[in-house]
Amino acid sequence: MRAVQPFVVSCVRQLPCVGWSSTVRILRVMSRLATWALGEGMALDAELLLDPDTVERFVTQGLKGYSSRATYRSVLRRIGPLLTALLH
Repeated sequence: MRAVQPFVVSCVRQLPCVGWSSTVRILRVMSRLATWALGEGMALDAELLLDPDTVERFVTQGLKGYSSRATYRSVLRRIGPLLTALLH
């Protein structure tokens, strides 16, 4: 978790202000994505991690059997365009 904290906090700080519960949810989702990405040998780069293909791979492989996969996918798809240059 410590290894991903600076990256995750930096990403969340770039987002428009949202309520506390939304911020906590985004921190949790981004932390889990970043931790998974490091385990996959990926760089902590928003353009790479929030790419729709990476998000889908994370949800289907990294969250396999996890009941909140749809929530994670939804959060990542919502914040992806806000943190990347990609037009989704």
